[in-house]
Amino acid sequence: MTHGEQTALSHVSGAILHGMRTWGTDLSRVHVTRLEASASRRHHDVAYHDAPASRSVSVVGGARVIAPEYCALGAAAMSSVESGLVLIDSALQSGTCDEAGLRAAYDAMAGWPGTGRLRITLSLAQPGAESVGESRARFLFWKQHLPRPILQYPVYDHDGVLIGFSDFAWPDHGVLGEFDGKVKYGRFLRPGEDPSNAVFREKIREDRMREATGFGFVRLTWSDLDQGDQTGARLRRALHRSGRTARV
Repeated sequence: MTHGEQTALSHVSGAILHGMRTWGTDLSRVHVTRLEASASRRHHDVAYHDAPASRSVSVVGGARVIAPEYCALGAAAMSSVESGLVLIDSALQSGTCDEAGLRAAYDAMAGWPGTGRLRITLSLAQPGAESVGESRARFLFWKQHLPRPILQYPVYDHDGVLIGFSDFAWPDHGVLGEFDGKVKYGRFLRPGEDPSNAVFREKIREDRMREATGFGFVRLTWSDLDQGDQTGARLRRALHRSGRTARV
């Protein structure tokens, strides 16, 4: 930063500095907010935004950055609902932001460009999504008018011992769901293991969940997220096997 105390990183640039996940967001320019009137130089690779001087600023990694709530909402307002959901889910899951703080910041931004779309994004966002894929899957559920799932649903065996958590669950329909990204298996590798060990262990976990609940089990991959209509039809069939219907 070359503008001293007159500016702070904001929008997607600030969101990244606060540790939020991004997907499908334009990263071609650095976004800064001017905290006071100035004749700042403009560059093709820097986007300047204006905000009240009262906007809180902190120092993260040696750089000045505005409050995470305004970074998250500012970035989401400039993105699609799907991209914004990834970002705000991440802020909630990490504890960087909470729902009350986001709502208060949203109210303060009333009338700003993009806040109409942002209202939809906020209505969908919630803690519990542990990856980009899980957030994108929830956007797909909403887009396909599928029931809203419970996130990180705990499954216990018949002795009350926790088997694990399912990324998504529709208990009323007797269905559990997982997002199955390749990164997931790498994250759970133990010392000396290769991915096949993690895959096998995951298969055992899935079998135990089926046995304990009697639920069906659906898995989504990256390619499923890009085939919304086909994936929506597949999930709808799985959910309707219980003979019940529901909508978001």
